[in-house]
Order: sequence, then structure tokens, then C-alpha cells
Amino acid sequence: MLCYPRTGWTTCNPSCDTMNIDTVCLTQHYSCTEDTSTCALELNVRAAAGTICETDNNPCTLDACGSLGPKGDGICHHAPVADGTSCGALRTCAAGVCACSAGYKACGAECIPTTNCCVDTDCPSDASGHRHGVCTSGACTVACDVGYRECGGACIPLSQCCGSSGCTTPPNGCYKPLGTCQAGSCSYAYDDGASCDADGSACTPNDKCVSGSCLADVAHQVRCIQRPCHTAPSCNMTTGNCDDAVVGGACGGDGCTPPGSCSGGVCSSASKDCSAASGPCKVGICDPVIVGDDNCTSTNVLNGTACASADRCLMQTMCSGGACVGTRKACIPSGPCRVAICDGASGDCAETVAEVGAACASTQECIQDATCDAKGDCSSGVALPDGSPCVAAGCAVASTCGGGQCICRNDLDMSATPDGSSPGTADEAGCSMGGSPSSRIALALLCLLALALLRRRI
Repeated sequence: MLCYPRTGWTTCNPSCDTMNIDTVCLTQHYSCTEDTSTCALELNVRAAAGTICETDNNPCTLDACGSLGPKGDGICHHAPVADGTSCGALRTCAAGVCACSAGYKACGAECIPTTNCCVDTDCPSDASGHRHGVCTSGACTVACDVGYRECGGACIPLSQCCGSSGCTTPPNGCYKPLGTCQAGSCSYAYDDGASCDADGSACTPNDKCVSGSCLADVAHQVRCIQRPCHTAPSCNMTTGNCDDAVVGGACGGDGCTPPGSCSGGVCSSASKDCSAASGPCKVGICDPVIVGDDNCTSTNVLNGTACASADRCLMQTMCSGGACVGTRKACIPSGPCRVAICDGASGDCAETVAEVGAACASTQECIQDATCDAKGDCSSGVALPDGSPCVAAGCAVASTCGGGQCICRNDLDMSATPDGSSPGTADEAGCSMGGSPSSRIALALLCLLALALLRRRI
């Protein structure tokens, strides 16, 4: 390499400076001569082979000067140390690289358990990419996207129910107002016998619910009876009342009222006393159409008139279609296999055990087709297949069914223990068999389930 005179320079010619090498294993210094244009070697020293050197600041490599003759080759060589060598807190070497130990993952400059989240994208999301959580201090806190809502530590579509308390919109008035929620869907029981309006006419006030449908009771329509000094009545479909108008002239002369004359809608001769046929929402009246002495009948009191019902379970009572109706007192059963009804005599709620074999909604989301037993417990049913999605309260990630129970996936993720070992037996998986006999049996079953799920995943 050519060099240029450096007369008057305060530093060496840069072309010589670029040739200088100064390492642990080799030292070479070049400088320009004063009278020539060449770079002269001032010093060339090679360290002995095996001399420790450090040029990469890597704790997972053993750095030493290479061998070449009696002295080294002047190069610092890097050989990886044994895999598993500790290289810091929660870190071990692998193929010459310092990484987080088994059971841990990198999160910035830190190593955290693999079950913890590091960033929001570690939190569960559905196939469409909707966010199901925000990572805070290693745990996913629920923060659902638009169109989703929180349910037991997970996000579900707004169209799905989270619990039975959210099932308050039955298909129509012929279903029970409160349903049961299973697998995100509401189901409602029939409210057979409940009053309803099938034809939009108040002149058929006894319409009833049958198997979820409202049937019109045309056999028991409102019957209008003509009164003295009034026109022939007709039922008003809107109000359900009998409409007529006042007339004058002669009245009576039938089996109900002696002959007389009308004045302001009242006949001068009194009609037959039929008060014995009256009731809370009925008025006894003589029907001139009926021939004979047994012509007393009744007509409905105007709808909306307040009344007193003998059934103390009815509240806000009023007359409707000749009956004293109201809102029935709601009795909430203590469990899915209990039946709570109001005692009409006392107005108090009484509870009985549901019929054995009656369908019930299990509190275990992973149990379907559950039925009631003789004790009033919703105890039997069919377990959903292991791995079926479910919603477990408090889960930071998604949860699945296992052995009829909804379990956080974290709890079943035993692919690696914090020390890097792989579980093979129940004890290695952390399933110690200590405790009482009953607790040991229960724990053994759970451990066998966990190991079975682990092998399936592998």
C-alpha cells in the first residue's frame, strides 16, 4: 500500500492508520516513513494459543486465541459453552446464545413465565382478530372490541347471553319471562294457561297460551244483554265492553220487568232482583231472552274497574272480561330443580322439589341434557367433549371443557415446568397425592385428565 509523505502533519497518514490492528491476540502497528511513500511495520505480536480473549461480550461462548505454530494465529475464536449453562437470572445458554430458560419467554429485557402475557397480542382473540384482552403486569384484563362484551373473563358477541339473568326476552308472551342460558343461547319454557290476545279483540277475553302459541277462546265471547230503556247492545272489540244507547218510550212487559215507561234510561217499573248472580267483576241482571223463572244471569263490569280478588297472589287487580285479574306475585326458586309457587290463600311463596327426571340447566357449562334427581339437585347429564369451548370465570386466556368442567387452558398447559423439565408422571406434573383419601382420589382424576389432554396436544 502506498503512503504519502507526512511532512508537517501532526498525525500519521490515514492510509497507514487503517492498517493498524490492536487486539488481544494480535498487535500490528504501521507508520509512514519520513522519506518514502510506504507504510512500515513497527510491531507484530501474536498472543500464545489458548490466551483468553473477549470480543463479543457473549456469556455463552468461550473466547480464546487460536493455535498456529508456537504462537497463536492472531484470531480470537468463539466456542459455545455447554447448553444449559446459566447466563443470568432465569436465563440459560443454548447453541451459544443466551436465552430465557424453559418455561419462560422474553418480554423486552425481562424473562417472564410462558403463561403470562407480554403484550396485548398475547391475549386471546377470535378467528376474525377481535381483541379479547389487554396485557397488564403479565395478566390479560378484559377489554372487548365493539360488538363484544365481557363474560367471565372472556369476550362474547353481544348477541350471546352470559348467564340466565340476561335471558329476559322470550319469543312472545306465551313463554316464561326468565329463561336459561347455555352455550351462549337462551331457552325459555312455555307459559301454558297464561292470558294472551290471539285475535286483537277484547270481546274474546279468555284467550290462553298453549305450547308457546296464543289461542282465541271464541267459545266464551263477551255476551251482551239488553237493558230496559236501551238499544240492543254490541261488544266493543277495542274495550271489551257492551255498548248501547238510551232510548225513551214504553219498557217492560217481559219476564224481567213489568210494563212501564222510560225516563233517562230508567224504566218506571223495577226489574227482577238478580243481585245473587253478582260477583267482583259481574253484575246480576235479568235476561228477557230467557223464558221462565230462572232468567237471572250476569254481565261483565266495565273493563279496568278495580276489584278485590280472593287470590292473594294477584297484585294490581282490575276487571277484565268479567274476571278479576292482575300481575301474579313472582316466586324465584332456589335452584334449577326447585319449583316455587305463590299460595293464593296466604300470598306467600312455597317451594317444592321438581319432578325426578325433569330437564334442568346445569350450573356446569360443560354438562348438557341435565336432569333433576330426587333430592332436588341438577346432578346428572352428559359431559361435552373435552376441548369444547366454554367460559370460565377469572381465566386470563380462553378456556375449554375437560371431564365435564370448564378449565382455563393455562391450568392444563404443563408442556414445560419452570425448571425446563418435561412432565411425565402425575408427580412430575405437580400432582402430589398427599391429603385425605377422598382428596387424593379427586386430585388423581384431575391429574389423569390433565395428562390425557397434554398427550392429545402433543
